[in-house]
Amino acid sequence: MSFILGLAATTIIVVAAWCAIKLLLSHFRYEKAIRENGCAKPCKYRHKDPVLGLDLFMEIAKAFGNGSFLETNRHHFDLYGRTFEANSWGVRIIKTIQPEIMEAVYATFFKNFGMEPLRLDVGGPFFGKGILTTDGSFWEHSRALIRPTFSRARFANFSSLEMHVDRLIALVPGDGSTFDLQPLFRRLILDTSTEFIFGESADSLTQSSALDAQQFLQAFDDAVAGVGKRVMMGRMRHFVRDKKWEVACRTVHDYCDRYVAAALKEQKESAPKQSATKADRWVLLQEMAKETHDPLDLRYQILNVFSPGRDSTGILLSNVFFFLARQPSSWVKLRNEVLSLAGRTLDYDTLKSLKFVNHCLKESLRLAPFATFNQRMCLQDTVLPMGGGRDGTEAIFVKRGDVIETNFYAMHRDRGIWGDDADEFRPERWEKSHPPWAFMAFNGGPRTCPAEQMVYAEAAYVVTRLARQFAEIENQDPCEAWQEEMRLNFQSKNGVKVGMFVTK
Repeated sequence: MSFILGLAATTIIVVAAWCAIKLLLSHFRYEKAIRENGCAKPCKYRHKDPVLGLDLFMEIAKAFGNGSFLETNRHHFDLYGRTFEANSWGVRIIKTIQPEIMEAVYATFFKNFGMEPLRLDVGGPFFGKGILTTDGSFWEHSRALIRPTFSRARFANFSSLEMHVDRLIALVPGDGSTFDLQPLFRRLILDTSTEFIFGESADSLTQSSALDAQQFLQAFDDAVAGVGKRVMMGRMRHFVRDKKWEVACRTVHDYCDRYVAAALKEQKESAPKQSATKADRWVLLQEMAKETHDPLDLRYQILNVFSPGRDSTGILLSNVFFFLARQPSSWVKLRNEVLSLAGRTLDYDTLKSLKFVNHCLKESLRLAPFATFNQRMCLQDTVLPMGGGRDGTEAIFVKRGDVIETNFYAMHRDRGIWGDDADEFRPERWEKSHPPWAFMAFNGGPRTCPAEQMVYAEAAYVVTRLARQFAEIENQDPCEAWQEEMRLNFQSKNGVKVGMFVTK
């Protein structure tokens, strides 16, 4: 027994020594690389636990729990500068709000940074392999499948959207009584996105909404919220089993699989029927089924599109009305621009010509982007042009395995970029140009969101229709400030409680 204990102790000592030597050699190589490349070190977060960085994890977890996650992270940049490094479970993480680093990571050195090592394990049980979770050739395959669907010719016909917006307007009280716009916008985008992706709307804005569609919506919300929690938990997720999340994932997968099976059956039996394309719009699933016959691939591909497609436009609409309700002068200005159209048809070019409407959309995305931060793992040693030194203006060396976290929320409110009124809703600021890469509502580089123009166009259509219908909008929420609530993305915790007065 004593021999076994002695052997075990010796093994532990040898392993510990080997790990210490590896860390020491890694440190020497890092220091040498910094000198050889003329780099400087970024500022550092002041850890109480320098080994695993558990103090930072606990601080972020507490902020997540009390609804101050976004501002807590923003405060870190006030303390440590626009780029600083921290320790996350033993991994070096570089946090930044510098546009120059955004450009380097998302464009210049695009192939040197990936998201698959960070996302596939966390979101894979729900999202599988798709455009949100992979890099390289599989990401290129996913991108190629969906790119044609988001061409202007595919989404610029608003006849289908018009029907759903008519239903939404019918549910809005026009007498100034208090109601919440946010759930209505979520139901609107659920209806349009299910029709766009599956070829059949959930019809959640009507009384005829099917029970399985309602169950799908709840399960989808639970599944997405579960992915968000897994992201926040970091490596702790491996020690916690969330049965509710697992059930939600299965419910969503079963719902998608029924449509996938139907699409594959139709492809196998005959050419797609004309009725598959409603109002001259593509049905994404049926178009994808022409390119791949793998049911699991199709399931995950459409989920990777449905999630951001449903959340992004709904959150954007909710937030723009949140801010407009608190800025009566902006609503008046927006409505006057809309009324100047008189009876013109709301086509793509007309909506794009509404400058103030589009400025309001951009300003809302600046203050409350649906993607507030993003992470990439360094796949190859890289020198970034900024972030080092006391003022962050010197180059930094990023070694393989390091993580870059770009904080869009904090950058969009950086007074050095946007001025002293960076926290205020002022759409007029978009009349002037801004530094490239300082606005990242739809990411940038090769992974720029392919649905960007569709989101802007559909949001502008909905805003314009409501401005035509309602003369006034009033905030009915005693809380003036926008407060965060996290799902996979962030939305208004208190919803959008307003009163609207119909045009006389």
